[in-house]
Amino acid sequence: MLKSSTEPVVAFGDLPPESTAIAGGKGASLSRMAAAGLPVPPGFVVAASAFHDFLESCGGGALIASLTADLDVDDSRAVEHAAERIRHLIVSTPLPAPLARAILAAHSRLEHGDLVAVRSSAVSEDGPTASFAGQQESYLNVRGGEAVLDRVRECWTSFFSPRALFYRAQKAVLADTRMAVVVQEMVQADKSGVLFTVDPIRNRRECMVIEGAPGLGDAIVSGEVTPDHYVVSRNDGAVVEAFIPDAERGPGLSEHELDGLRALGLRLEAFFGSPQDVEWCIRGSELLVLQSRPITTLGAKKGSGGVFPTPFSPLVALGRLWVIEKYPYNSTHLLKSLEWVDRLAPEASEAVRLATLTHDMERAFGGPDAIPIKMSDRAYEEAHSNRSARIVGEWLRANGARDELTDLVESLIRVHEWGGSPDANLVQAADSLSFLETNIDLMLGFAKTGKYSRADVAFKIDQMYERIQLPAAKELARPMWEQAKARLEAL
Repeated sequence: MLKSSTEPVVAFGDLPPESTAIAGGKGASLSRMAAAGLPVPPGFVVAASAFHDFLESCGGGALIASLTADLDVDDSRAVEHAAERIRHLIVSTPLPAPLARAILAAHSRLEHGDLVAVRSSAVSEDGPTASFAGQQESYLNVRGGEAVLDRVRECWTSFFSPRALFYRAQKAVLADTRMAVVVQEMVQADKSGVLFTVDPIRNRRECMVIEGAPGLGDAIVSGEVTPDHYVVSRNDGAVVEAFIPDAERGPGLSEHELDGLRALGLRLEAFFGSPQDVEWCIRGSELLVLQSRPITTLGAKKGSGGVFPTPFSPLVALGRLWVIEKYPYNSTHLLKSLEWVDRLAPEASEAVRLATLTHDMERAFGGPDAIPIKMSDRAYEEAHSNRSARIVGEWLRANGARDELTDLVESLIRVHEWGGSPDANLVQAADSLSFLETNIDLMLGFAKTGKYSRADVAFKIDQMYERIQLPAAKELARPMWEQAKARLEAL
């Protein structure tokens, strides 16, 4: 159940889809993952509004503004003086009683809350151009409600440490005091580590980098242990490189665990719509996500618009995950359709993106009203489009989409085979381009095995090209169409 954005303490999964302003980058990410059913340990967020109200109650807002207005961050003494004054005010001021009660109540509701992690979550952290990882404090193995209250204030003070003040000044966000805190069940992990869904050092987008070691992940972050280091193929999980520092112990991660991490990385990347830096742990046979944030150090490949040129809205991100998990057989085509929209019209609306991503989803659902596929049949295309629109509409409403948005997405899916309006033509063009890029091997296989006649396959290939009404899209499609026809003739 979604809670009011004014509540000071909110459980993971109860926040609205776009909640960074409430929960900070880390809190919003964890809440979105929990709501989507990703394997996240339970927890709650002390909202940024709670810190704002705390500062206002003790005069902290005015003090911080006066100390940072003309702060010379290159003057280490001045920075340390400002940091110490702010810290003293925060740690010496008791939490307001209603806030303390709300935190203690939320903590008591955690099923395995004997030990928790208390982590800072700034609103301005982990954006597309800057990562605040390591700038604020996190506390592990915190035991008891009173200790949680103390660590919440310690997280707040860490937002004004000399290091954090200097970093935020460099990023021109020094005046931003919006800070949330995450409290999460502490997992007694057998193994922990980090996962990069692309190689951030050598900018290899066909590879993932996985690092892991026994025990808790803070030992890796602090440099106390040297983790195993694996580079694996995104496509099939093959180990491309491996560095095992403890030769006597041998590899710390099995092939099964590496493949599970690769699959998890692909799910997270699909969900968030960008390459991810993931903190993970394994407890027994259970793989859990502790944090996922965008990788901010990647350069675009020469001649490329980037793998993920446009950030996804929360609903589009959730839709990508739905497509991958519900319709794996055809997910490549649908995800590639969305990429074509980004290439053709980076400014495309959320409705266009959702319709493009989900236009074929009825084929993932059986039941008495399932529709047998018929090649190049107008009645089938109408029934297919209408059923997809209904199923997608139900999914959107179940995930909190506005009625206006849902109606528009349904209307675009109903006409995605034929187009008509500029938005419908864009959805149609993206579908055709993706079909010509990803489905030709499948169609040729149908022709070769006799599942469909060569004439039917040739008609479908021609139809997917000829129906395109956007000139730029038709120009892009022409070489793929010609190659597909030549391959069919050569069978």
